[in-house]
Amino acid sequence: MFRRAYVTVPAVLLAAVTAASPLWGEGLSLSISTARLARTFYPGDTIALNVTSQGPVQTVHCLVRDFEGRVVWENSLKMGGGASLVIAPAADLPYGIYYLTFTCDDGQQVEDAFCLIPRPDATLDMDRLFGWHYGGDDEAVWRLLAQVGCRLIRGDISWVDINRREDQWDLAKARQRGELAAKYGIQYIPIIGYTPAYQGIKPLNASGRSAIASHTWAPRSATLWQHYVHITAECLNNYHTQWPAPAVLPDVAADEVVTLPAVRAWEIWNEADQNFYYGPWGRYLDLLRIAYNEIHALQPRTQVIYGGSCGHWTELGMTYHMGGQYYFDLLNLHVGSDFDDALERYYYGAPQIGYGYGLYHESAFTECYLHPYAGITYAESLLRNYSTLKKWGTREFCAFDGGRIIGEPGADSYAMAWWRGGELVPTAAYVAQAVARWLLADAAFVGEIALGGGRAHVYIRRGRPMLVAWADSDITVPVKLCPSGTAELVDFLGRRTMLQGSRTTLAVGPRAIAVIGVDASYVAAALRNYVTLQLDTPAGFETDHGFGYISTLRKDLADRGGVGWASRFEEAAGWAAELIYERPSNTPLALRVLQQMVHGQMLATLDWTDQDAALCERANPVLHRLSKITRALGAVADAYAAGVTELQAGTKQVDAVRRQLEEIEATARRLHPGGTVPRARVLLDMAWEQLTAAERRRGPGSLLAAKGLARVAARMFTFDTAVNYRVFAVADFPSATYLVKALVLTPGCEHPIEVRVYNYTGAEVAGTVTLDVPETWSLANSSARFVAPAGGYSAPVVFTVSIPGEPTPWVTKTLWTPAGNVDLELPDPLAVSSSVRLGGMLDDGRALPTFTYTVGVGKWEPELQ
Repeated sequence: MFRRAYVTVPAVLLAAVTAASPLWGEGLSLSISTARLARTFYPGDTIALNVTSQGPVQTVHCLVRDFEGRVVWENSLKMGGGASLVIAPAADLPYGIYYLTFTCDDGQQVEDAFCLIPRPDATLDMDRLFGWHYGGDDEAVWRLLAQVGCRLIRGDISWVDINRREDQWDLAKARQRGELAAKYGIQYIPIIGYTPAYQGIKPLNASGRSAIASHTWAPRSATLWQHYVHITAECLNNYHTQWPAPAVLPDVAADEVVTLPAVRAWEIWNEADQNFYYGPWGRYLDLLRIAYNEIHALQPRTQVIYGGSCGHWTELGMTYHMGGQYYFDLLNLHVGSDFDDALERYYYGAPQIGYGYGLYHESAFTECYLHPYAGITYAESLLRNYSTLKKWGTREFCAFDGGRIIGEPGADSYAMAWWRGGELVPTAAYVAQAVARWLLADAAFVGEIALGGGRAHVYIRRGRPMLVAWADSDITVPVKLCPSGTAELVDFLGRRTMLQGSRTTLAVGPRAIAVIGVDASYVAAALRNYVTLQLDTPAGFETDHGFGYISTLRKDLADRGGVGWASRFEEAAGWAAELIYERPSNTPLALRVLQQMVHGQMLATLDWTDQDAALCERANPVLHRLSKITRALGAVADAYAAGVTELQAGTKQVDAVRRQLEEIEATARRLHPGGTVPRARVLLDMAWEQLTAAERRRGPGSLLAAKGLARVAARMFTFDTAVNYRVFAVADFPSATYLVKALVLTPGCEHPIEVRVYNYTGAEVAGTVTLDVPETWSLANSSARFVAPAGGYSAPVVFTVSIPGEPTPWVTKTLWTPAGNVDLELPDPLAVSSSVRLGGMLDDGRALPTFTYTVGVGKWEPELQ
């Protein structure tokens, strides 16, 4: 008998389970099937399990227990002889996992399970928080995830998959992933990267994994990389997905279906700043720049995710210093452990480099580890995990499967299902995943409050206030309920208990519970807490760590021409909280006033810059943090309006804002042909996202946020510095010595540097590319002419540099690399680390964006190390 490592059951039941006979006994074997994978049923379904039994005919006692081991149904049936019958337990079961026990006359037992979960189309939101990383192609996994409501999957479509051998290109994997996404209503995040062995440059000092993992080496040819990205993106661009998908929910009317691109975003390499890429960082940024433009040429609004995903300050700092910050839309993080702790450490770290350089990028979380908290199982922890992610404003999140989607009986407490006789059997984690999505996908986070000795996250969910609460140990807390309606307590498996009256007392412990229909005073308190946290911390959360680039928002506002605004906003938030407390129906009006104040201050901050690009760069951290506030407030207003038809945004209002955004984009293209203003582009992308949310939810708050962000972006496009990011230069160093995460040029030699100019505009461009090197080097030619066709790249232009080999004897110096220090021999006057800078000018007067390669100088010898 299998042991359920993934559930908590009473000791008496556990003893019975572990003492039972094998699944396939000598006298009886059962085959159980249902219409859906993993014995899954939705509300309104007739719960029916089709059972075929082999062996002698005998009386079998059937028992159904819930998660706690309570018997909810039992019957005695004749089974055996190859006969088939239908077992139909009670029709009024609540959401949950249910365990079947079949006990034969001879005492043999067979165990199984089924589940009742919310429909996967029971939410309006895109559910991007409930994605999964899944690198395989097992269609059962895709269907299983679609059934539970997963709308996002991330996985590899690597260069190795497409081009394992020279001149052999095969798009079968890309087509397969596009077809699976289209079939199951799931958007895909392809990870592109990984070098085919024939293309890889093995680092000279490689050892261990870096010596054998050829897919992690830098590629020789950027042009072949371009071809791989182009054909892969072109292939997947042909696929679209619709939700609800007929393969998952065939009963949905065609006019209720939403069609989306099959690709949600593209991730450029996986963990390039850790041990999945051993080449020099400049080469990774070459690949990033090319991929960004290839993808945006085909899919202008599809986002590109930076593959430096481990949150390292060093590589991200190098990326900004070298000029790579314009070539991605989202940062990326792979996080595990306690999310509050992990996200605090992440957000005070690498992302704030964007504040220092005046171009902040938001984050996606594409390979992360949901985990159990102390004293409770993984399944019991899911609601708490996802509520914590909602608190942090997480936008995309893909839990890492690690073999946990489908596992073996008793072998993996994280599995959503396991195989039994060719059929999938659900686990409690499968139900808990569906319930967390059902509770939280349409819930807007307002703020956090203390609740007795525990904590609670306050939400508006479909027009009703909701708490998600837990405590480190078991406590009892009083909870105020909405006096004008019926409240309900919901546990992590979705089982509901109706609550009456204006107050109740609830048991709270490590297992999170949800209470829908709480008093509006919690919303008022949470709103005050949220505003205080945003104004009086550097980045909207408490931390003991320091921030090098920003101060509290209150101080930074005062320093950027906003003296007194934070106090006025805090007073307005207090007024809004009182209004909400006195009459909850005033919530959208109160939030609208706060949003308008935020938009006004964003425009005032731009006025402070006096149309000075340098000041605008300094103002960017303020603008970004204010944009975060209006988006959060807008989501709360949307969630409240979901319950009040007359408050919702109409189609004409949404269309008017869409036309406004399209006009701003047209103006930006006219003002900046072949380029854009990066800070304005970020804000305009936010406006488009808010408009999409407004259209989907009919949300007035997100519509107002879209309008406010659009006004700010439109003004920035008129005066902030544009970057001609669609035309750029890429260098190859054919004579360099490649080390792990570095390239080195040897002194006493001439070195060719081959430069190609890539052109992603719609017309041929010509101009001059320039090369700048250290003063101690000699440069035969500092500039060269080029012509680059539309959508292609120029012929290589070759610069020749000479690095002196005198004076002798050479000395040993230490070169720092992201992988560790390396000793090199070189003449004493030379710097061991130098910069090679590419720039130039187009014939029409536009500048090429400057890009800097960091190169080591010296001779590498094994005996030096």
